[in-house]
Order: sequence, then C-alpha cells, then structure tokens
Amino acid sequence: TLSFRIPPEAFFQTNTRSTIVLYDLVANIVAKEASRLREGGSEVVDLFDVCCGIGTIGLYVVLFFCAVKK
Repeated sequence: TLSFRIPPEAFFQTNTRSTIVLYDLVANIVAKEASRLREGGSEVVDLFDVCCGIGTIGLYVVLFFCAVKK
C-alpha cells in the first residue's frame, strides 16, 4: 500500500477508479517492454520516472519490479 502527503499546490488525480485503470495500463506496458529487453539479452532493466510530479506512477509501477535503487 502506498500513501502520500500531497501539498495543496500539487496536482493529484482524485478519480481513483480511473487512476487505477491508467496505472495498470502503464504497468503492463512497462512490464512488456522490460520482458522484451531481457529476452534481447539485457541483464539489467532500469526504470526512470522523469517529469514525475509527485511520483505516483513510478511508485506504482515499481511494485511490479524485483529491486528498487535509491
């Protein structure tokens, strides 16, 4: 379970049903691409969450990976 402290000036999607659908779609795309890269011989597949705002998509997607670099 993820929890966030969101300041009043930050954008945050409050429609949680739509958010879950969107984030699951992104997670599936990332997982497929990571599998394709591994099949192509890549030993390490890194996920960079650029322009992430407060980082909710990256934090959700990383739940589908084995390791997290800090």
